[in-house]
Amino acid sequence: MKQVDEMPTSGQFVAVWEFQDGKIASETLKWDCCGHLLVLMGDGFHEECDHAFYDDIGSQYFIAG
Repeated sequence: MKQVDEMPTSGQFVAVWEFQDGKIASETLKWDCCGHLLVLMGDGFHEECDHAFYDDIGSQYFIAG
């Protein structure tokens, strides 16, 4: 995995962030062919999400590398 400076604008990547209580969270995200950001879930489903959320919480982004 390779850390990048900002949220990717295409493909699949991981967002990682830290809550105020020190707990770490992450989500696997993917841009679809229509420009929607999707959260990919372990059960194979996905849902659309707001990309601004991840910047607002100070996420770091990682791509396969």
